[in-house]
Amino acid sequence: MKRLNWKTISLLFSIILIGIIFMAPIIPDIIRWIFLAIIIVLDLLAYLYVKRSKRKNVSLIHSLIKIILVILILIPNTLFSGFIRNISTKTETYDIHFVGLEDIKLKSVTELENKKIGILNDENSKIGYIYPKSVVSESEIKVKFVEYESYIDSIQALINKKIDLIVLPGGYQKTFGNIEGFNIDTSKLISQLEIIKKEKSNPFSEHQDILNLVLIGGDNPIEGNSTAGFNYDVIIVVSYNFKTQESALISIPRDSYITNVCTNRKDKITHTGWYGAECLTKTLTKFLGIEIDKYMLIDFEGLIEVVDSLGGVTINVDQRIEEQDENRSFENMIVIEAGEQKLNGREALAYLRHRKTLVDGVYGRSNHQEQFILAMINQLAKPSSWFRINGFLRTVQKSVLTNLSGNSLVTYYNDASLILSQKGVESLMPERLEFKTQDAMIYTPSLGRELYYTIIESKSLNSVKEKFKSINTGEEKE
Repeated sequence: MKRLNWKTISLLFSIILIGIIFMAPIIPDIIRWIFLAIIIVLDLLAYLYVKRSKRKNVSLIHSLIKIILVILILIPNTLFSGFIRNISTKTETYDIHFVGLEDIKLKSVTELENKKIGILNDENSKIGYIYPKSVVSESEIKVKFVEYESYIDSIQALINKKIDLIVLPGGYQKTFGNIEGFNIDTSKLISQLEIIKKEKSNPFSEHQDILNLVLIGGDNPIEGNSTAGFNYDVIIVVSYNFKTQESALISIPRDSYITNVCTNRKDKITHTGWYGAECLTKTLTKFLGIEIDKYMLIDFEGLIEVVDSLGGVTINVDQRIEEQDENRSFENMIVIEAGEQKLNGREALAYLRHRKTLVDGVYGRSNHQEQFILAMINQLAKPSSWFRINGFLRTVQKSVLTNLSGNSLVTYYNDASLILSQKGVESLMPERLEFKTQDAMIYTPSLGRELYYTIIESKSLNSVKEKFKSINTGEEKE
């Protein structure tokens, strides 16, 4: 058998390397061509040098360089591919709790026989209506269901002992324990039976030139793949037209007084998180007048880890901030002084959540959230972030849920990389829109008292809607 010479081995490594470079989704197109030029130049220099000097050790060094390049490109690409496969939600998890006031555990659904159970009157709610009814029906037992317009109504009915049990989503103790004006010890709400249902999801796989995405920050840890049982404290809508490269983003104040399409009631938009991301996207679609069906949810614990995995994020802090820690504790207050600085994960979360002492109040918090998104884009665009990509991807993978498919994420990534390489990071920066708002105390029937709300002025709402419409229709800027 004829022994392979160094030229043949080198050629094989070049072919493998070129193949990896052009198949790797994480590498922008311009970088692919630069790598190709480097390989060609390396090969030519090595062939010429060996031919003239006849020093074979050069051929060995040349092959080792290619092996190192293969490893350096293959490992990040493998990590990225795994990240893409895992971040896209393949199954929807529905965590259903039958909750009562007695500290007992039911062994099966059949023990619900003859109980009076409070559910939602929303026939589209998987947790609040569909699954509770289906599991009872499958068990062929008799149960009296009482329908309520919201989880708050059902909780109050349970406390007043009008019903035996109610149905709540996972994480309910924290979610309903932090509601202004709803002073109840949720530790008294005992989960007597938990049922977990999983459905195969249908992530968006078709690439579209227009991306309307809502970025969500939730206050509970992500459990399974469930997007319900949260208070959505950060809600940012991003609209990007990849054809015209026109884009905009806006932060929706968490206390915004709008119609929740899942309950058909005026409520704080943060409460759409009780019902899940789909409830929020449908509510935003009606509110902003554009089709918003894609989401990306990160929990606050995950946000801390994501920021730390990048070594922090640089923010120009406009004023001194004192905020509760990530556990909403006043014992370990987080203090951030004014000025440009690199914030760690805990500080970044405090910066995103703080409102009470800001000069601009709700508007100031929205500004902080938008500023943070742009700062993250800048941080990710820095060459130094490449060396942290491993930790970053691993952290994002376990802390983020999205209904975008892996293929869509790769395609949008490549589109963004091409724009980045051609026009720079500024071309990816969305225009920051803003609402004009007013604070108001409004009587809330479900709680029997006045609550603080943020009222969005109709004129500024219409202006934002027009901007999003122009992006989505591809109309030229005036």
